[in-house]
Amino acid sequence: MKVIKLFGKNQNGYAMVIVLVLLVFLFPIASTFLYRAVKESTFTRMERRNKTATTLANNVLVDLMRQFSQSYYSGHYDSDSLSRNEMFYEVGFSTVTIIADSVNHYLYITALGKYGKDVDNPLSSKRLYAVIQFISDLTTHNFWCNTAQSWGSGVNESGKDRVKGNVSFGGNCTFNGPFICEGNVTGNSSNRIKSDLYCTGSFGSVTVDGGKYPYVPEAAWPSIDVSYYNSYYSYKCTSAQTIQFNSDGTFTVVGSTIIAIPSDGAIIFGQNCNLTVYGTVHGRVTVVASGTQGSSTQGNIYITNNLNYANGTNNASNADSIAILAHNYIYFNKTGSPHYIHGATFSQYRTVKNGSSPSSKKALYFYGTMIVNQGVALSSGYNPRYYNFDTELSKYSPPGLPEKPCLVTWHLK
Repeated sequence: MKVIKLFGKNQNGYAMVIVLVLLVFLFPIASTFLYRAVKESTFTRMERRNKTATTLANNVLVDLMRQFSQSYYSGHYDSDSLSRNEMFYEVGFSTVTIIADSVNHYLYITALGKYGKDVDNPLSSKRLYAVIQFISDLTTHNFWCNTAQSWGSGVNESGKDRVKGNVSFGGNCTFNGPFICEGNVTGNSSNRIKSDLYCTGSFGSVTVDGGKYPYVPEAAWPSIDVSYYNSYYSYKCTSAQTIQFNSDGTFTVVGSTIIAIPSDGAIIFGQNCNLTVYGTVHGRVTVVASGTQGSSTQGNIYITNNLNYANGTNNASNADSIAILAHNYIYFNKTGSPHYIHGATFSQYRTVKNGSSPSSKKALYFYGTMIVNQGVALSSGYNPRYYNFDTELSKYSPPGLPEKPCLVTWHLK
């Protein structure tokens, strides 16, 4: 019995030693695991809050881009369409401040996402800085044709060109901007593209300094929004009129009245009729002629004399720019001396062509952009022809052009 008692006492001692060992070694380990678990939980909670605050700030930008995608014409700069009240969500709030620069076509956006129930004391917040630029296809393309197009020999062009269909080059043609072809390219190596070539078909044998890409960037053919111009015109007519632009910042409706061009630009809208324009443009102006597709009496614009800028240059400026938009034909129709034309031109259904075919051909000096549904038809009345891309039209674009939003900067803090 004594032996058993002694053995029991030793067993209790061993147990005490084991407990002490566990306390000395395992307790710090358990404490470390517990500390790390608490820390990980806190980090996860903070990360979730920050992500939620980021999402709340991003929601503002997503909502704005959704709004702009619904209309390329309106709601880009006016305070009524841009204003946003502080939005409450189940987990927080979002606010936004927007500075609109309609002259240079920018929006400067600061959005704040706040996580938590108390708007004045959020548990987490994220601030988003973004810049959106509005760009019109009517001012960024040197030439855009909605059907197949061919070039003769010795053409030299700058800016971006786009053709929906096959393209053929005669020889010794030079294109200084990117070229986009929704079809096949035909031409020998004497034809040179000093930038990238995007092509859905065969590339041909043309010389390409940049990359060759077997796809084309997406683009939607523009359209004239009659309802917009009918709401925001400076001058409207429903029968044929002749408009002469004056270097003093006015335009004359020949046989009727003289109208000053407002500081934010003028829209001259011919509804279901033809217009004739010429003169010296001082101010920002867009001329629109709407009409039934294919009509000879509606939706055509005639440029019967020189159409120049008062700034004395061949480029648009903050003071002077013009766009000529027609549902049907745009006619270049001057006889005698060389013809000088400036501005963005767009024919939604037809093309640019000469209005007469005189026996003695004259030179054409065109400075701007040319967007046409069909191939240009000027060869019978103009020779030689000089086409020059106006790099300033995009920066100083005329009023009321369709514009797409482009996200320039996106930064979170």
